[in-house]
Amino acid sequence: MNATGRCLCGSVTYRIDSEDPLPAVTLCHCSQCARWTGSMAALTACRPSELTVTGDPVWFQSSSEAKRAFCPICGASLFWQADPGNRVYVTIGTLDPPTGLTIGEHIHVADKPDWYDILDPAPQRLAE
Repeated sequence: MNATGRCLCGSVTYRIDSEDPLPAVTLCHCSQCARWTGSMAALTACRPSELTVTGDPVWFQSSSEAKRAFCPICGASLFWQADPGNRVYVTIGTLDPPTGLTIGEHIHVADKPDWYDILDPAPQRLAE
């Protein structure tokens, strides 16, 4: 699977080169993802060795367990990674279409805000 993506302004671009298809979308409803993206985070994943980034995203250590990357110019949320971690999670909205991806699961639904309901049939987990 080859996929490409970029931030809003285009100063950070990336390419995913993997022999495997990208995993189904995980929708994270935790409060940190909401503050990072402005809503729930929609993510897919790849191995760090499969991701080639052009430009200089800023990595922010958002907790003792995770770091998040964003574009220093436009502020677009790009990547999330457990620290340490063997997967980089990519925000779906930054992938170039078509992605061919579908929703696989919802996580941290116990933290979901009150302004929306989860209506699709994907599995829901209270925590990750």
